[in-house]
Amino acid sequence: MACVCFESPPLDKEFNWNKYALVIAGKTRKLILKEIFFLKAYYENGITLAALRKKLSRIYPITLSQTYSAMGYLLKARLVRVAGYAKLRNSKLYKLTSEGKRICEQLLGQSSNSK
Repeated sequence: MACVCFESPPLDKEFNWNKYALVIAGKTRKLILKEIFFLKAYYENGITLAALRKKLSRIYPITLSQTYSAMGYLLKARLVRVAGYAKLRNSKLYKLTSEGKRICEQLLGQSSNSK
């Protein structure tokens, strides 16, 4: 019988693992959080739900109502915040909070040394 051993990095005691579990439990929530994280350079002021759904629909079939529902969970968990309103249609612009960035970094396996 073979034993597979691996060494895991030490767990951060200040990290909110309940919010991390909320994100990874839902495929749509995880995709939305990652997409906002990757698009932050292109959308400095934030991104609307419609633009986010359009970007995600290329890799994952998603409706606007699914996007809206998942964003509600992320807003309630304070992983995403409303950064303002778009000029064209007065739509909300969404950005990651600092805790949302930490969870994205954890999801992507990056170390967050910004303390």
